[in-house]
Amino acid sequence: MHELSLAIPIGEYVLQESQGRNVEEIVLKVGRLSGIVPEALDLALQVVLQASCAEKACITYEWQDGEGQCRFCHTRFSMKDVLDVCPDCGQMGAKILAGTQIRLIGLRFAPRLDTSPEETHTTQMTINNS
Repeated sequence: MHELSLAIPIGEYVLQESQGRNVEEIVLKVGRLSGIVPEALDLALQVVLQASCAEKACITYEWQDGEGQCRFCHTRFSMKDVLDVCPDCGQMGAKILAGTQIRLIGLRFAPRLDTSPEETHTTQMTINNS
């Protein structure tokens, strides 16, 4: 379960960025070739964020296709799985160029008690999961 090793730095970053504000949503952009199992990452984040200002945060995933290059005909193509075959020559074993990362791209905070509107925070944290 490598998701726990990913959840720890994500959780630390969320808590650092929140500065004690209650976090309602955590938005992650995940490459389809990262091998991430969202249910496992949800569980790992629940453990990491337990008893914190982000323990009730909803996790939202935005999936990003990967990109590969055929080792035989050098065609570059979009990939949804590491086993995808080259659309031009039908060979497997493409060199993966992109799609293995997970990025924290946004946080939404609960409105404060002083009736200020909810606040959305765009952020950027990248973990390369290759």
